[in-house]
Amino acid sequence: MYSVGGDFEESLAIFTMLRAQPFPVAATAIRRCNSGALRIFMAAGLRKAKPETEFLIHPSSRSREQLPERVTMEVLQRQADELAKIDETVVDLFLDRTGYDRQFFEREKH
Repeated sequence: MYSVGGDFEESLAIFTMLRAQPFPVAATAIRRCNSGALRIFMAAGLRKAKPETEFLIHPSSRSREQLPERVTMEVLQRQADELAKIDETVVDLFLDRTGYDRQFFEREKH
């Protein structure tokens, strides 16, 4: 697996599909495994990484194109709430799959 990331919803759908498989899933990270790709990687029961593989977790974001033309305080608050929920979901996913401490992942994504 080599990827610099991707869409949250798409990567979560792939994660869910892989976790639902009745057979073991294995993944090997090569060079870069960032953002959405890291979520997909975490679906595997057996996870390996080549030496010097880069992993990246970061806060969720939206591009200007994903915002409506007219932005109000309510729109921005709704967007901020949605991003906070995504970040919480990502941290929960890593907690569930690794057993690491929540604060570790909170620190890593900033």
